[in-house]
Amino acid sequence: MILDCLPLLLHPARRARLADDLQSYAQQQNDHEAAESAYTALLMLESIDDDSNNRFLFGYVLQSIRSALEELSHWKLVDE
Repeated sequence: MILDCLPLLLHPARRARLADDLQSYAQQQNDHEAAESAYTALLMLESIDDDSNNRFLFGYVLQSIRSALEELSHWKLVDE
């Protein structure tokens, strides 16, 4: 699932939209901890520039996002 949404995560505008949507959804579900951890992981993507080969950090961020999304059992990624 997380690899399917990789293009979504790499596009800055879509990443910002996903972060906003994730926070809104988690707040509706009263799961602030999951929203915060997912939002933090998404913000970490900002620190990885296009020329970076830091695959460890990128993998860590993706795993953090996956964990946060799994906490929100009904969360679905929608690419608009």
